[in-house]
Amino acid sequence: MSRSYRLGRAARLPLVVFVALAAGVLSVQPSLAAPAPQPEVAAIVNGSTVAVDQYAARWSFIGALVAPDATSQYDGQFCGASLISPSFVITAAHCIQVRNGVQTNAAGIRVVLKQRTLDPKSLGSGEARSRTIADVFVHPSFAENAGDGFHDDVALLRLSEPVTDVTPVRLVGATEASAWGAGLGGPTAFVAGWGDTDPTGAGAPGQKFPTALRQATVPLRADTACSNTIGGGYGTAFERATNLCAGILQTGPTKLGIDSCQGDSGGPLLVLAADGSTRLAGLTSWGEGCAQKNFGAYSRIDALRSWIESVPGATGGAATTGGPGDLRVVESARASSATYTTVTLAWSPPIGGATPERYSVWKRTGKGASSADELVGITTGTSYKAKVDGSRFTNSVTWNVRALDAGNSTGASSIFKAGPLPDRGAPRVTGRPRVTRFVSGGAIVKWGASADPQSGLLAYIVQRRIGAGTWSPLPRTSPGERPARVTRAATGRTIQVRVRALDVAGNVGRWSAVTSFVVR
Repeated sequence: MSRSYRLGRAARLPLVVFVALAAGVLSVQPSLAAPAPQPEVAAIVNGSTVAVDQYAARWSFIGALVAPDATSQYDGQFCGASLISPSFVITAAHCIQVRNGVQTNAAGIRVVLKQRTLDPKSLGSGEARSRTIADVFVHPSFAENAGDGFHDDVALLRLSEPVTDVTPVRLVGATEASAWGAGLGGPTAFVAGWGDTDPTGAGAPGQKFPTALRQATVPLRADTACSNTIGGGYGTAFERATNLCAGILQTGPTKLGIDSCQGDSGGPLLVLAADGSTRLAGLTSWGEGCAQKNFGAYSRIDALRSWIESVPGATGGAATTGGPGDLRVVESARASSATYTTVTLAWSPPIGGATPERYSVWKRTGKGASSADELVGITTGTSYKAKVDGSRFTNSVTWNVRALDAGNSTGASSIFKAGPLPDRGAPRVTGRPRVTRFVSGGAIVKWGASADPQSGLLAYIVQRRIGAGTWSPLPRTSPGERPARVTRAATGRTIQVRVRALDVAGNVGRWSAVTSFVVR
């Protein structure tokens, strides 16, 4: 059985029915049968919009994780988060980690707080407290459960600047087992987020993801409800030590239950303490479907609290520039050598702090810091040879090197520019185009191979002219396919052909000599 996380619209992954509150992984096959009855849908799923007074009373600590290169808060939101101290928010690890145990760039995440309604037009407006991220800490034991779902699905983000006008949410305490049921179910919980409200696609277009924060009330279920193999459970995929079970299942094909969904990942699951105040008991993590045949699985704060408290400043007190391991910025990051298609990056270990276990190397793919930055490699040494596309310019690529410890916590980024040797030589076409065979309306034309020993040949640009008309382009041909079909002229008309070469760096060579032929 395949599971997915519950990420949102900025996750750049297909949104499918099976969610781990991030991006889906199941494919949905079209049915040839008659359309099924359309389910009734509403909020988070089947919740309600958070009113202004409700937001102030219960949800003011909630934050939206937003890609900083997005056009707006609404388009960029991909997960939820909760402020747990002035300098830290907590979220799900699967919102942060990319692959090979390495989390995304801190520069590729922004947290928006004090914003009940996400701005659909910009990344900041009104009283929103938008913060960049200084450090990212992922639980060292975070992994999938038996190939499906997650355990230890928690990450901490240290803010670049404290937020002092928002009251952080309190974590459920070690003596407050009755508030969350201690795995036996019973208490009522509250969830919120900006995630998918219409997991079956039955609603009106454009209404799947709300701009305003949504909330829902769900019962906490006994661990056995999610660890069963029937009745909404997941079997061994539900790891009882660090997962929490909650939700209401659908009661019929048109009656969805109540659940969190895609875009809600990392967001809060609250319970009430004995004095009526709220506690953070869970983080939206994973599930199969939303409000359908399976319950939702949440990260269990009670089981993760000791790790959370091990991060300096995470639950109060002074935040530090380090974290578990106190990793620091690498020194003297630079290009040590380069060719026209590669660049060897080098750096020195951080001065002071912990000794890194590994280093991650990233390549910037956009104009600014982006969650879409590409992880190009991981190394235990202090150099890395990366393949790059040729360029006419020096220092054409922005790189980011970060130190990693054994638990995949990271030091701050060392950002620098380095590129291949600049290629400013234009490729040349070998020989004049020649007719190899006449066809209806024209001929097949071929020319000699070109070589570009620098960045490499990308394509041939071919043009034709019929009679005294203007030159018009033909489809480009790849370096390995030099024949061009030059047609669409009447018998007896004269066609002229010319060719030039284009390399990977963007250099364009001169036009070849012109070849003329008469259409037969």
